[in-house]
Amino acid sequence: MPPSLPSELWLEIITLLPRADLPNLARVSKTLYDLTVEPLYQNVDLTNQWNSHKATESFFWTAIKRPGLLRLVKQVTFQILTDPWLDNGATLIYHPDALKEYRWIQDLMITFTSSPSQAKEWCSALFEDENYLPVFDFLVCMMSWSLESLTVYDYGRISKYKDHYLPGALLRTTQQPQSDMDHPYPFSRLQEVKLYRETFKSTFQSIDSIIPFLELKSLKRFVGQKFIFNDSSPLNNELTTFYVESLELWDCKLPKVPFLQSFKALKTFKYTSQFEWMPCFADIMRVDLRIRESLQEIVFDDRIEECIEGHQCPLDLTSFKVLTSLELSSYSSVGSPRWRLFEYDADSSPIFTSQQIQGFITRLPRSLQYLKITDCIYEIIP
Repeated sequence: MPPSLPSELWLEIITLLPRADLPNLARVSKTLYDLTVEPLYQNVDLTNQWNSHKATESFFWTAIKRPGLLRLVKQVTFQILTDPWLDNGATLIYHPDALKEYRWIQDLMITFTSSPSQAKEWCSALFEDENYLPVFDFLVCMMSWSLESLTVYDYGRISKYKDHYLPGALLRTTQQPQSDMDHPYPFSRLQEVKLYRETFKSTFQSIDSIIPFLELKSLKRFVGQKFIFNDSSPLNNELTTFYVESLELWDCKLPKVPFLQSFKALKTFKYTSQFEWMPCFADIMRVDLRIRESLQEIVFDDRIEECIEGHQCPLDLTSFKVLTSLELSSYSSVGSPRWRLFEYDADSSPIFTSQQIQGFITRLPRSLQYLKITDCIYEIIP
């Protein structure tokens, strides 16, 4: 039996313990189990470095046998799995008779689908070959009443699967009447979504696949890696409205036309890319007055090594009334460097002129408190 201590003191002790010790502590007594179960399931990470497959499989069967535990999850991290030998969808261990035993699953899935037949199809997919993605969709939906943060690695691997039910579930959720936070509906508490692609992959995923996430009114922060923004994307529709306050894009292929018009509540915009074909900072930041008056932080780090000769950065930032933090590359802030002499001369090297620097300074807003210029590898000459 554990020492007789007030529950408040035990909770303080539990918060100081490593998460790996909590399952053992929960087995000591019913009292400690009741105190441990909530912090144990608040933050679930299924990207086990030794066996992510087994970790996901174990959590899936926990969800099947004790679905109430998933209502405790606030943060979850997944890694989309595929079969490394066949280069197709991964299969979690399943039992052929499981679907007959857990008929409640099909009844629950009707909440997230447009028809009972689709719910039945989804449930069947949970217990078939290549069932990882249907299981992933199922687990996210099971946690949707309490979930606040969703992180997914290797998100691009969803293309290996034929069925993906989560976008439809999200879309159905956004179309339903909304309740207050005391009576949450699915995904009403989801505030943060981070989707990362495999860094070694050169292909991009369409931005359309994340539109259902962006349409959630609860979503405040979105982080995406290696998505392609088409000129015809719904993002470029002036009638589209997203409520995201922080948008972070890594190595995404942006359109040539302004695409931030749909983010009516945007306060933070961060873009980092290592590709030379990215559009100019001035083109991206040509936004309407509403966004100019809400943006507080901009990070635009293109990291390009070769500048387009003669490039200018004419954007006037003085109309960004509440902008307090700005981080730009030297190319995006002052334009491309000039050449003092002919290229074949031994002393030839790119330079920034004092006129370029002064021109940039005069275009900064008065509200600015923090300024960082990266990749300043060229000399400044009066």
